[in-house]
Amino acid sequence: MNEQKSKTLNFPVQKRTIKEMNVGEKIDTYLKILSVDKKTKKDGNAYLSLVLMDKTGKIPAKIWNNADSLYKSLIVGDVYRINGQVNEFMNQKEIRINNLKSVDTSDTDFNPADFAEQAHFDTVELLDQFRVLLKTHIKTPALVQLVDLFMHQYGDAIQQHYGAQKIHHAYLGGLLEHTHSMMQLAVF
Repeated sequence: MNEQKSKTLNFPVQKRTIKEMNVGEKIDTYLKILSVDKKTKKDGNAYLSLVLMDKTGKIPAKIWNNADSLYKSLIVGDVYRINGQVNEFMNQKEIRINNLKSVDTSDTDFNPADFAEQAHFDTVELLDQFRVLLKTHIKTPALVQLVDLFMHQYGDAIQQHYGAQKIHHAYLGGLLEHTHSMMQLAVF
């Protein structure tokens, strides 16, 4: 397996989302690495256990060869072209990775928007609810002015940002959802 320039990846990508993948299917697509852990097989050799994602979900993956060298070169949060097979392990889909390659300028069909985790709620509606909570419960004139200034300057950003990188609210709109829920706890 070669992480840099694999000769076996010189053909068009068959873009498939995680949701579309079926057990037994060979895949060649782009996926983002959420986590990489180096583990030990029963024979004492190392392997890598990964969690991959696209906008439709997450899937575990394994790399059984060259684990030590790949562990040092893989970057969590980066997108890679993944070639492998979808298997089933403990009643769950899992990818066995045969080859992977960092995305570069030659990957013209790569779209970064395919790797932004989507909010499971309407961010516009929740932002409106958040504004109502603020206006209803903040009465001090100086604080009202500060909140209005903040919402005017950062309202769109709070609606789009992640709440955290991977522990909680790790999706677009996560910061808004987290802040809204903390505000609800404070006022109710």
